[in-house]
Amino acid sequence: MTNQAVPPRTPFSTHLSRSARETELRLRSIFQWKKKRPPVLLMVLAALACLSCGSLVSCQVEGASPDAASVGSGESTVWDALRAGADLTGLDDSEGLACTALASVSGDGYTLAALTVHDWQSNYVLVIGAADDGTGELLGPVFQTGASGGVPFCTALEGYHGAPALLYTANGMSQGLSWGEAGLVSWSEKGLDWSWPAEGDILAEGSQARADYDAYWTDHLALMAPGGVDVFARTDHAVTDGDGPQWVPDHNETFWYTDEQNLPTGVYYQVRVWLEEFTRNQINPWDSRNASAVWQIASLVPADGTYPDRNFEGEAVYNLTARADNGDDLYFTASLLFDHGAGQITQVLDYAMGAGAELGSSYQALQLARRTIADFDLIYISSPQFTPLLTRSQGARTLMLVSAQGAPHVAGLNNLLLGVWDEREQVFVGESFLVGGDAGLYSTWDSGGATWLLCTNSVTFQGDETGSGIGLFRFSGGELEQVLSLPQAALDSGVLPDTEEARYLLYSPFGDSEQSRYSADFWFTHRAVPGTGGLSLYEKNPAYNPYSPSPEGVDQWQYVGFVPLTDVPAEDTSGGTD
Repeated sequence: MTNQAVPPRTPFSTHLSRSARETELRLRSIFQWKKKRPPVLLMVLAALACLSCGSLVSCQVEGASPDAASVGSGESTVWDALRAGADLTGLDDSEGLACTALASVSGDGYTLAALTVHDWQSNYVLVIGAADDGTGELLGPVFQTGASGGVPFCTALEGYHGAPALLYTANGMSQGLSWGEAGLVSWSEKGLDWSWPAEGDILAEGSQARADYDAYWTDHLALMAPGGVDVFARTDHAVTDGDGPQWVPDHNETFWYTDEQNLPTGVYYQVRVWLEEFTRNQINPWDSRNASAVWQIASLVPADGTYPDRNFEGEAVYNLTARADNGDDLYFTASLLFDHGAGQITQVLDYAMGAGAELGSSYQALQLARRTIADFDLIYISSPQFTPLLTRSQGARTLMLVSAQGAPHVAGLNNLLLGVWDEREQVFVGESFLVGGDAGLYSTWDSGGATWLLCTNSVTFQGDETGSGIGLFRFSGGELEQVLSLPQAALDSGVLPDTEEARYLLYSPFGDSEQSRYSADFWFTHRAVPGTGGLSLYEKNPAYNPYSPSPEGVDQWQYVGFVPLTDVPAEDTSGGTD
């Protein structure tokens, strides 16, 4: 099935005498959208995967972490070793225990890994240790800590100061108060070795490292953040009486590179402070009042994909994604207008809180629109609608086609937007595309081992419909590319005229190149309707006058023929989702 429409037999009822130049100006107004530099991939938190069982004897890794290397032969045994080395006497096993393999990273003949075991009463034990890849036996004592009312998080670093490392947080909450600890740990010949917040082996009895570690976490709390952790400081407020927050943002610790480090000075900290204030009462995972330090910032990215210069003093929109620290499938998203001259957030453009599936495609559609359309907030000011039309997944990446409606007529009534969402990074990656206009037609097919997507559009101005271009796209290996060269099958079809204009019809009609000018000339008198493996081509009927009633039987468009856009057989794969 393809999303097609038969070219209309009659124009709109209102007929005002206008020149073809006005139609061209409207076309250009739709396509005056600036191409944005695609944001570099953001490193965000790994997804947790849980294995529940009654009498647990092993665990399996389900996720990856920023810069984590795949573990070696010890992968299948390290979890059993950690499980066997854990002291679980503090857990209630009356209804069985569940295990989550948080993260692992390979060293020279060993695997460093983090495991959590939890019971039905929200109590958990976090266990970190190293096991020999050959024997599967622990190389030394494990580190263990626990809490209730929360879950631990852990991410692996392939190399921190030359050694594989794990960054962990282990927080808990009870009766409105939270506490926790965190650390960056690696393995050395002497055993587990901490680099932060204390240096050395905190397992050594009476060590200075242990004293420093314990002292630090008496008045600090850490949440996972891009590149490391956000650290909060304890206040003296009477929290349970609503006097003020228990925790306030203090600083962040960065252990690996992410694009958030490209943000102008102050943006990240001001957003962190805003997030605390905005979600303190009810808009938080606990739906409680006076909550603090409950949202992990997963990513903070410019809406247009362009990072302002450090000395930029204008306004910019930033998209925030945060995740609940209590382990629930709960996210908070917001689009924020930031005044760099004033150094503060001046407007909350939109926000939402919900499960990943609930926010999911609607939030992603909005972000794709913001990323792709120039002057988005000036155009879509009244009840915009961004509807996902189609998704195709390849690994962790998903091709998304979105219909953008709700703009003024001059900006396109049904613009088509395309982009690739990376599930691990939780952002759109690579270049995104717009095929603007009022009709918004598309088809998709599989051919040559790739998914192909054909988008066409047209605009209607004062009863005169004009093709506004076409986009042919190839999605393979998680990468989206625009195809600009016609296949030999199209050239040999006999449908296209042998002209420069037809030869470059796949180019954007409103680029600056000579090929785009040829394309503009072609689509000014033609229209395309997508089909499986190609398009049905129509040309304007010279007998049709859009500015006066047409004689009966005179259509605006005349069918020319079908133009194949693939040299190999195509299988129709149109439809909303995989």
